[in-house]
Amino acid sequence: MSKPCAQCQTMNDDAAPACYACGAPFYAPVQTQQYNAPPPPQQYSQPYGQPQDGYRQPAISAQPYQQQPYGQSPFGYTQPPAPVKDKKKTMRTMLIVAGAIAVVVIAALFILIPRFSAGVSDADSFFKALESGVYGYDMRYVTTNGEEIWENKGFVYSDGKQVVFATYGSDGEFEMRAIYNYGTEESWEVFDSKESYFKSTIINVVYTHGVPDFRSGKSETGSGTTEYNGEKLQYIDYDLDSNEFGDNIVRVFMKGSKVYALQTTLTSYTHTFYLTEFYSSPPTKEHFAIPDHYVDVRDED
Repeated sequence: MSKPCAQCQTMNDDAAPACYACGAPFYAPVQTQQYNAPPPPQQYSQPYGQPQDGYRQPAISAQPYQQQPYGQSPFGYTQPPAPVKDKKKTMRTMLIVAGAIAVVVIAALFILIPRFSAGVSDADSFFKALESGVYGYDMRYVTTNGEEIWENKGFVYSDGKQVVFATYGSDGEFEMRAIYNYGTEESWEVFDSKESYFKSTIINVVYTHGVPDFRSGKSETGSGTTEYNGEKLQYIDYDLDSNEFGDNIVRVFMKGSKVYALQTTLTSYTHTFYLTEFYSSPPTKEHFAIPDHYVDVRDED
């Protein structure tokens, strides 16, 4: 009777103590180990996460790990790069915004301070405002008396109740102000640098500085063209209502349809206002008042 070898399955005699083929003993227990060879590499074509033979782990390449560039996924997904700020474009945007703000501010100023034009005004609008008694103009003020010449910058503002004439000194501060009240016919001379004032005995102290008054109307007495300060200018002469100083005559110099200067002569003094800006109403009212702490120097006499 024969028996198989548990190791190699060779048939041996029943009495054989060991296998003829491999020498494995028949009487000692044999430890067997099953060796499973690793499966050959496979090409996984299944989509990510799809089970293969019951195994659900996603197929990942067995290649060694390589550091990926910043923002790039090892699974083939590339993260879009962060947008790069265009500094020039940002600067242009800031300049555009700043320019728009500047335009709005300038437009607001022109709305808040009504004016007809930069510099001198057209004659029709100018005379219409002066006749209403509500106006304002800035000027270069020149007074001559023979060979003597005085030159300042100044303004004339009128709100229909009062008119103020003022000149600036070389330091930009007020040299003097003259205020006249149309209703009460009272006049004051104010010296802001000395914080003092006095009530004038002259009925219209503003007029003594050459300011013509168009409120009562005007009549044209002559016109023409003349050489003046090296320029050929048109002029119109107007006769205004007379006052305590005599005839109120004003010559208006024109450049085309624009008013260039006003000129009056009182006794031996000639006053010329070269207009630099014209307003349809006073741009400020603060100069019509005398501060409470100013000293009335007439009371000190």
